Order: sequence, then structure tokens, then C-alpha cells
Amino acid sequence: MTEPMVGRQPIFNGRSEVVAYELLVRPVELFRLGLSDAELTAHTLVHSLMHIGLEQLGSGHRLFLNVDSEFLRHDFSAMLPPERVAFEILESVRVDDELIETCRQLKSRGYSIILDDFVFAPQWEPLLAMAEIVKIDIQATPDLPALLQKLSRYKALLLAERVETREELERMHRLGFTLFQGYFFCRPEVVRGRAVSSNRIAIMQVMEKIIAAESFGEIEHCIVQDMGLSYRLLKYLNSPYFGRDNEIESVHQALYLLGFNHLRNWITLVSLSAFGNDKPVELLRQAMFRGRLMDCVGRLSHRIDDSNAFLLGLFSLLDVLLDKPMGVAVEQIKLPEKVMRGLFDPESELGRLLQLVLAYERSDYEAVLTLCAQLQIDSAQLAQCYVESITWLEHSFSRL
Repeated sequence: MTEPMVGRQPIFNGRSEVVAYELLVRPVELFRLGLSDAELTAHTLVHSLMHIGLEQLGSGHRLFLNVDSEFLRHDFSAMLPPERVAFEILESVRVDDELIETCRQLKSRGYSIILDDFVFAPQWEPLLAMAEIVKIDIQATPDLPALLQKLSRYKALLLAERVETREELERMHRLGFTLFQGYFFCRPEVVRGRAVSSNRIAIMQVMEKIIAAESFGEIEHCIVQDMGLSYRLLKYLNSPYFGRDNEIESVHQALYLLGFNHLRNWITLVSLSAFGNDKPVELLRQAMFRGRLMDCVGRLSHRIDDSNAFLLGLFSLLDVLLDKPMGVAVEQIKLPEKVMRGLFDPESELGRLLQLVLAYERSDYEAVLTLCAQLQIDSAQLAQCYVESITWLEHSFSRL
């Protein structure tokens, strides 16, 4: 069976901390195995979870899974541990006595019930009484205050879905929502006249030297002058992730083991991490993940042979880190020409690669398949890159 496309979206609390991920799984094709579409989707979902691993996909957090009545009736839930997953009951399901009893049994076994894209109707009241979370699409709900008033007598937490800006986040918080989902954390808060701090200017100057370096000697000079960078580099390479028998003891040894491009990318990443002190941690994780995913997916293409893919993914969120329009943000640091083209020209090869990764993040699978064809990439391998990038992220982030 072809690998399905796997994606996830973070769920935040009011402090912009990730508390869970919604897992999105889509088959690349519909496989006719004598199963209904609902059973096929459930089979693919459970197979992927068990094959890839709940802990790995959730980065230690719970996973919210979209399920329908077919999934619940076949009791696929028995394969999934209640402390690692919660079930989002789709708004399209028919609420009847069987569904209500199934949810009651799930709750008694320790599973959390979430009502997805909720629109109030009397038949949902028995499920509202047992739900832990109610998700509301704030972009599709015409009279939000009226809906919240109806929900006020229930104990369920309110999750605002499709929160796209900081202004929306603050407004939803005032209305009583305590959980939030959307891409608000990937949007810059542009404030005209805001100056870049002297500390960030110094960091950008170091990054420019690293990005422009043409030899190990130039990079080594930057590292040995910074004890913090030296320590982080040795800690990174001596971690169990690499499975080395002998400890790396010098920066010089580390340079030749890691390789020029990987070293450049790693130091740029460490430097960029200092930008995010006033930002949600997930933003830096997203920049890291996007860079790694672009690098991995780029290697699948017969048309792309470019070491700048990682840098493009990393700097694609520079506007958010600096809270400036991208055109202004890139004036603060000299980037390679191919990275600049990738940021501003979606028809360039690196630009198309960035659009592919962004489409995958949005779960826009039609755009994913179109861009895969243009870049000569086997779409069935994208899920492998996605999961590998999550593994790399968890290892690398803990050692920044």
C-alpha cells in the first residue's frame, strides 16, 4: 500500500504553548480492497500511527484524530492508547443512540471526546455533556457570541479554529476561548518604525559571515571565537542520535565530520534561534522543520540539486521573526541569490519547492500533487520526508 500523506497542525493554549497536534492523514490514492471509503481511511490512519509512532508524530503531546461513525462503530480506537490520542467527532456524523452510547463507552475507557467544527443543534446536547473540547471554526460561524452563550452551560473547553492573525487570537481570548488553532504564529506583527535591536544586528552579522563563507577556515574562525557555539556544536555531534563510538573533542574535528553545507546550515540555525526569545517556541520549530523538509524533499527531485533549500525554508519565516514585511526583513541580512529568488519568485525551482512544502503544511493535496509533477517528485515519498523531518527536529531542537 502506498504511503499516505501525513501532516499535523499545532493546538496552542493562551500562552502560545503547544498542548496537542491535530493529525491529518490522507491516502494518495483510494485503494479498492473490498472496504468502504470510511473503513479504508480508518485502516490507513491506524496503520500509519502504528507504523510511524504516536510519540514521534506528537512530539510528546496528544494527537487529535478526526473520526466518523464508521471508525467508531468498528472500534478501531481499541488500537490506540487513550493517554496519547483524543477523538474529534466530525460535524458530518449522524447523531443517534448508537453514536451517543459509543462515545459514552469511549469516555469511560479514558478517551477524550472533541466536537469538531461545531454548530449548535439539539441532537448534539448528549455529546456536549461528555465532550472535553468543542472546536469552533471562527471564520465560518456568523454569530459567534450567540453560539458561545448556548455553550456557556457546558464544561467543555472552547477551541478557536482557523485563527489567522494576532488580532483574532486576542479577540478569541477575550470571548472565552482557551485553546487556539491556526497560522497566527506564522504571521508577522508589523509595526512601522520598529528598530532591530543591536543584539539581533550582531547575530545577523555573524550569520552573513557564515552564509558567505567559502572555506572551512572561515567558518572555523567564527566558531572558535564564540565559546557558546563551540559547546553547542560538540554537544550536537556527541549526542546518541549520531551513534558515534568515539567522542568528538575539537571544533576542527567536528567541522570535517559534519561537512561544509551541513555545518553552515547548523550554525545559521543556532544563530537564528536567538531571534525567537519573544516568539512562540513553535515558530522556531516550524522554521527548523520547514528547512529540513525542504532539504529532504529537494533531494527527491531530479530537477533540484541545491544546498540552499534548507536556508530558504529557514528564512521563509524571517519576516515573522523580525515583525517586518519580507521585503524589508531581507534588507537586514545578505542572503544567497538563489534563496532570494526562492522567497520572491514562486516560479523559480526553489520557489516551487517552497510552494510545495507550504501546500503540504496547509494540507492542500491537489496543489501538492501538481507541484510534485512539475518538480518530478514522487508524491508517495513525501510522508517519509515529513516523518524524518519530525525526528530530526526533536533531536536538533533539544540541542540548540
